[in-house]
Amino acid sequence: MDRSGCCKLCREVEGKVYPSLGDDALRKLIERRAGAGRWACLVGYSGGKDSTYMLRRIAEWFPGRVLALTVDTQVMSECVWDNINRVVTSLGVEWIKHVPAPGFMPAMYRQVLRRLVEMRSGTIYSRSIAEFGPLCWPG
Repeated sequence: MDRSGCCKLCREVEGKVYPSLGDDALRKLIERRAGAGRWACLVGYSGGKDSTYMLRRIAEWFPGRVLALTVDTQVMSECVWDNINRVVTSLGVEWIKHVPAPGFMPAMYRQVLRRLVEMRSGTIYSRSIAEFGPLCWPG
């Protein structure tokens, strides 16, 4: 990470710099896009420390207007599910657990592994970042 909070991969995308914008910028972005509907935002929630921090911050900013979503990756331990339940309950956040169709996750994992092999050989490394954008979350 450089002084602006940007990693090497993000700096290499066409020479652009994607600095870390911090909590204030994230909050303002959500405020601008939230509108008057039921939900201010949907937060992807894995149950890990990073997404727990993000969910907590956003739930503090928008009480009762945050919807959390967890995709069942079929490799998450009971400890993770216990943590997810404990956190969403304590924050008062509504939560959806999405279970993909049978066979989807194994097929996706096979694709990811194939692409990692390609990345290691140098064929996807720069293309994937250009297609999918920076890998650093502002903050």
